[in-house]
Amino acid sequence: MPKETETPVTPSTNSASTDSSRMSLPVRSLIGHYIPSPETLSTFGWQASNFVVTVATTSTAIALVQNPLNGIVANLMRHGTVLAPVGPGAGRLAAVRGLYAALGSSMVGSSLRTTYVTGAKKATAEVGVEEIKPEVEVSGSGVVQRVGLVSAISFGDLAVTKIPATREFLHKLHVIPDDFKMNFYNFRQMAATGFFARYSGGLVSFSALCLVEGVYARYMPFSHESTRHFAAGAASGMTAAVFAYPFSYYADSVLYRARLGSDGRLQIPGLLDAGREVAAYVREVGFVEASKKAGRDFLKQAPVRMARTGLTFAIVAGVSAALGSEPLASIGFFAAPKERARVTEMPEPEQQPTRRPPVV
Repeated sequence: MPKETETPVTPSTNSASTDSSRMSLPVRSLIGHYIPSPETLSTFGWQASNFVVTVATTSTAIALVQNPLNGIVANLMRHGTVLAPVGPGAGRLAAVRGLYAALGSSMVGSSLRTTYVTGAKKATAEVGVEEIKPEVEVSGSGVVQRVGLVSAISFGDLAVTKIPATREFLHKLHVIPDDFKMNFYNFRQMAATGFFARYSGGLVSFSALCLVEGVYARYMPFSHESTRHFAAGAASGMTAAVFAYPFSYYADSVLYRARLGSDGRLQIPGLLDAGREVAAYVREVGFVEASKKAGRDFLKQAPVRMARTGLTFAIVAGVSAALGSEPLASIGFFAAPKERARVTEMPEPEQQPTRRPPVV
């Protein structure tokens, strides 16, 4: 019998494409898992833009207010007067301009601190710190959580802003010149000098900003939210300045005794050196006279420090409340991605079926 001719089977190209598509499925899922979608990127960009606007507005306002007040504190420690003495050929305008010395360092420190404090305020709000009423008894775990949070925030703020703040104050004290060269030795000196005093003062300040400000805001006789938080921030800042005065005064006094060597190295006395100097001064003038001088320094510097911390806290609390979480949304052509999506995804109204007249 003749053999039937078998038709050769040619492999289909569809199976190859199917296999390749199956092989690419894990790759596609992997890429989709690690690469965010355009909607996610748009939302992230929107949030980042709003955060940058808030930080820029707040830090600029703080630097313009805080920088001259830092200069006044430095003049009170150095000369005992609000304005530094000027030469016979210079006027008062030169002394006023001197208050704004080291404005660049102040802007850097203010931007870093504002970025950190804004995140800290959000963190305390997320754990419910500002929502706890004063008459409600707080459990032991809640107290530990709040104390631990404030301690961590204070340490982080010190790590971020210690160098710019120290450099600005040394410049205002005329310890370092405009062309001061930063090296590892000077960096270490600035970072280590007065660390524990600054940290203790930071604990007091952040306790007032993150815990007390919310309590003050509930008792302020203002209906507008931004005004209420502005006043509460000022009150909490002045309270913090009074309680943190010993720590701030000690840290600033150590910097006042700093000197710049001929080799460009900072020579800042340590804790024991400052203690010996204070003890020698007390033995020289007597305890009563030393106490009177400390009281006079407090009466001179405390109001300025209260104004500085109060205005700083008022700006942080008031600007955040005034701008809100999305300040760009109030500008005409800006709109949040979720609002745009909400408009585009609105379902069309269902059309009601037309009624036909009954057939008679």
